[in-house]
Amino acid sequence: MWQDPIVAEIHRIREQIAQAHGNDIHAICEAARRGELSRPQPAQSTGMAQQGVAPDPTPPLRYGAGSG
Repeated sequence: MWQDPIVAEIHRIREQIAQAHGNDIHAICEAARRGELSRPQPAQSTGMAQQGVAPDPTPPLRYGAGSG
């Protein structure tokens, strides 16, 4: 059976992480939380509302029962 190399790599890395934390899901999650907290926060999005652009007032088209 064909194996996707990307999926195989993800499985290998998952196994390494599990072994490094004694196969303890709580330890794995705690390490992930510590890792997230040690990284700087991503830049904030400059969405249309922040740029002063008004949203399109046109309602979206609706398809389905009772539409015509």
